[in-house]
Amino acid sequence: MSRKRYIVEDIKPAKVIISELMGNSQWVRDGMTLGAILSVWEELVGSRLAKYLRPVELKKKRLLVQVPDSTWLNEVVFHKEEIIQKVNEYLKTESIEDIKFYIK
Repeated sequence: MSRKRYIVEDIKPAKVIISELMGNSQWVRDGMTLGAILSVWEELVGSRLAKYLRPVELKKKRLLVQVPDSTWLNEVVFHKEEIIQKVNEYLKTESIEDIKFYIK
């Protein structure tokens, strides 16, 4: 039985392969970005809003945020641009272009 020989330059470390795979997937990038947002959500929106607003999805630069009722929905609409700005400043990118609030 003969052994197959590999040229060392052709072998990539697992870390490189995983990075290449993840870098090509928009949903993975969105998921990682959402995780980063969740980790500092209270700092970004303040403790008062963080109690009632919950980011649940990021898709195509639109952040989907749950609110408990129509009263909160009406209030947070006025904070939308401020939240987008703070999130993008934190991420140091233009990852969020819009926020859609919905009642859950």
